[in-house]
Amino acid sequence: MEWKSATDRFTFSDSSIKLCADPDELKKGISAESSENSLTHLFSISDPDFVEQSALTFHRGNDLFTVFQKANHTAECYWRLDKVEGRSLSLESIVSLRSSHLETETCQFELHSQLDENGSLELINQWTAIYRSSSLPLLFLIHPDDANEVRFSVDTSTLVTHLSVPLLERGVIRRTRTRAYFCEHFPTEEEVETVRNQFASSEIPLTT
Repeated sequence: MEWKSATDRFTFSDSSIKLCADPDELKKGISAESSENSLTHLFSISDPDFVEQSALTFHRGNDLFTVFQKANHTAECYWRLDKVEGRSLSLESIVSLRSSHLETETCQFELHSQLDENGSLELINQWTAIYRSSSLPLLFLIHPDDANEVRFSVDTSTLVTHLSVPLLERGVIRRTRTRAYFCEHFPTEEEVETVRNQFASSEIPLTT
């Protein structure tokens, strides 16, 4: 499972889903299209002051990577494909935040997932959301280790991932993880709990 590179886009596809990204505008996130043409945009960067460093963009295997810069803050962002045996495809957003500032400060960062209005977006709690759609059901999870610093909110058909990372200063790197699971059906409470536990016990990803 890996991203493929064409002249103007990165792509991944399987029997039911197609993912695309613009190499020069990863800030827009990943577009997802089902076999029934339901289009969503996942994990875009909302803050206009974070400037994309396109020269640092690359793809390697199941990773897309780029860097965003804002004053003293740097955000290294990965969009990672994964598929656990017996489970559906997932897209993981990994954000590594660091600061060049000498004094302790809090860094705010947001990711937006714009979902088709034909579906229904439901916030289960601050760390779990379900998008109910006949063509492209999605389950969103924040890694339990990040629960104190990352939360979800809903703005109409947009799922907002809020990152608020305190105690960030020069030499400190803080990584957060959020996943979108492409589901074959609407997950039950038991299935959500199983996937959450699986996510919680997953290996810490290798990042820069």
